[in-house]
Amino acid sequence: MVAVARSGSIGQVRSVDATFTKIVRSGRELEGPDGGSISELATYPLLAVVKLLGTDFSQVTTRSLKPADSPVEVFSRIDVDYPHGIASARTGIGVKAEGELIVGGSAGYVYVPAPWWLTEYFETRFEDARQNKKYYYKFDGDGLRYELAEFASMIRTGTTESFKLRASESIAIADMIERARSTATLIS
Repeated sequence: MVAVARSGSIGQVRSVDATFTKIVRSGRELEGPDGGSISELATYPLLAVVKLLGTDFSQVTTRSLKPADSPVEVFSRIDVDYPHGIASARTGIGVKAEGELIVGGSAGYVYVPAPWWLTEYFETRFEDARQNKKYYYKFDGDGLRYELAEFASMIRTGTTESFKLRASESIAIADMIERARSTATLIS
């Protein structure tokens, strides 16, 4: 999907909207100061943002819902500004929302239905619906097998970095998360 989006088929990528939510009733995710939806889930949508818009972001603005009786925020919207585009990552551990991914381009967009992080199907969509195209990809399990295979391959080949997740991308995601957590406007 990243290759299709970045190939130019939808024009220049200008927008990424990614959502990842789940309902959590108990556990470490609901305990402060390190819990909350940003700490628990933001790496997923922010990975999509970084893969599609890059690491050269200029600003992170966050609004978080933190009920009065909760030690952590339970839903957040992280907006990330780039010189060439914008992104919105939504995370929730106490709010359930549609977990889709939409990548807006200057000529069309990519739509990935929920759950986009386990997708076996996505579409490119255009103003002229006759140009729309569906893509299918066999995805086995929950994704850990792919991470383990890549890790084992790196050990075998002696490489310290993978194109699938570069150190600069990990650092950018960590920076976004830290900014999101430390500067969030809290709504109760």
